[in-house]
Amino acid sequence: MGTMTVFSLLASSLAPMLIMIQNDYNIKPSVAGLLPLFNAFGGMVANFFGSMIIAQFGLLNSLYVSVFFGVTGSVLFFFSDNFILLMISLFIIGMATGSSFMGMTSAFAHVDEKYQNYGFLHAFYGLGGILAPLFVTFFRDTSLGYKGAYIIYSAFLLIVFFFMFFTKIIENKIYEKIKIKEGFKIIFRNYIFVALIIFMIYSGIENGIVTWGGNLFTERLNYTGDFYAATLSKFWIVFTLGRVFSELFLKFLGNKKMLYMLSFGAVISLIALLEFEFPFLFIITGLFLSGFFPVLQKYINQKLSKREVGLFSGILYFSTNLGNMIIMYTMGLFGDISFIYSYIMLIILFIFIIFMLRRLFRIL
Repeated sequence: MGTMTVFSLLASSLAPMLIMIQNDYNIKPSVAGLLPLFNAFGGMVANFFGSMIIAQFGLLNSLYVSVFFGVTGSVLFFFSDNFILLMISLFIIGMATGSSFMGMTSAFAHVDEKYQNYGFLHAFYGLGGILAPLFVTFFRDTSLGYKGAYIIYSAFLLIVFFFMFFTKIIENKIYEKIKIKEGFKIIFRNYIFVALIIFMIYSGIENGIVTWGGNLFTERLNYTGDFYAATLSKFWIVFTLGRVFSELFLKFLGNKKMLYMLSFGAVISLIALLEFEFPFLFIITGLFLSGFFPVLQKYINQKLSKREVGLFSGILYFSTNLGNMIIMYTMGLFGDISFIYSYIMLIILFIFIIFMLRRLFRIL
């Protein structure tokens, strides 16, 4: 849980920083969009190669590598004095977060099933989201500047490393290598392929909403960047609480009803946000987004063998980073005209997810 929080800090800090970076470098949204693009690409690269080797490389070893990438990327980000170095550092940070989420969810799948509360696990990702804007805002007003947050994150990562190394609390579970032909058979099972498409689009939507929210708030809603940072923390508080209680609601509603409810709620809240321009609607959107990923992930993981979970986790996070790359950068391109168009695109994509859910449930 603690490791999830630390890596979430790395993943969640770009969103509140992005408007600051745009102002510092005097760049358009389409140019600033290269930063989340490179960040997502780093995660995609790590997940692509990680999915092929995690079974025989070991869960603990994969997390050691994640920490190494996280410290390297964080230090480089802090010392970056030009836009190119920023992109490189965020690429490395993307490799860290991509490989870490793959390793952690794979390790979590090995816990006794009665303890596999995916909503609670992912709630700690939301905790990182709550803290990240606070860290960024705090350090912006110090001599270190907003980049100073990443120096603190690198120290947190080293604590994580020493804890894992000396306690050996996570077993370095190793399985027989999954061959390429077998891997493709697993990936192209009907229900897995459809689920990966849903995960890919959903992740792009979730990250797009928070990454470009600062531009929406300053351009359309006429609020300051600081106001958005405070609103973003509230978004993550609601998001985290939603994930904490998602398992409870899941027991009453079941997978189908819960995923449909969250999807329709997200669509309606996004439409209302653009129509009425009330900031609290942005926060409410976080509530509907909160349970979607863990509920669907647990549902699919339970259809797989323990040996297959590592491969699926790698391909899952590969697909989510691909969705992040495509959707977030496209939002930046639309943002050069107006971010209203960017968020309308997200509404259309979420409606498409609802249709894909219908297909998934027909298969299963």
